[in-house]
Amino acid sequence: MTETGRPISFGNVRTDTPYSGSAGVLAPGVEAQIVNLGTMKPLPPLRRGEIWGISTTTMETIDEQGWLHTGDIGYFDDKGRLYVVDRIKELIKCKGFQVAPAELEELLLLILR
Repeated sequence: MTETGRPISFGNVRTDTPYSGSAGVLAPGVEAQIVNLGTMKPLPPLRRGEIWGISTTTMETIDEQGWLHTGDIGYFDDKGRLYVVDRIKELIKCKGFQVAPAELEELLLLILR
């Protein structure tokens, strides 16, 4: 995310046990939680909700407690690895362009056929 000013998580590509789609573990100095959108309460591992992050570099798009609302849906597994599985909003910002996930999925399906 460009809003964070730095990576939230890091994957380890040099491991014998791949993360199987994980975005990796949290970067040093970053905290994150998965939050239920209905109750706005943190969720335990393996439960999906919006990813909220906080670090010293996120001064915009943060709430009163300092959490950055990413707009991404994800979860932590029981080893602390972060998984990003969906978006709350139907637009993805990529190099200044707004892309609808459905358009991207359609293009990928055409390529893979």
